[in-house]
Amino acid sequence: MKEVQSALNPTNLLHARSRYRGEFNLPNLMFNDNIQDFAQKAGYICAFHTNGKLSSEQAYQDLQQLWQQLKLSYEELQIKE
Repeated sequence: MKEVQSALNPTNLLHARSRYRGEFNLPNLMFNDNIQDFAQKAGYICAFHTNGKLSSEQAYQDLQQLWQQLKLSYEELQIKE
């Protein structure tokens, strides 16, 4: 019953996190966290745009900025293919 209650917690619904399944090292874990943040924020931007709270231009600029931050984190963490 505890699992059901924690799954219904509003914080878990708004800020859901998936388990990491890749090669276990600190840079990969940090990038995984960054990419999940990117996905969450991109979803919010899309929702705001869909609901008319953000213009297309502003949504595009916000998404572009998020993408640049993600690229920078990838480069700084020196992720290897």
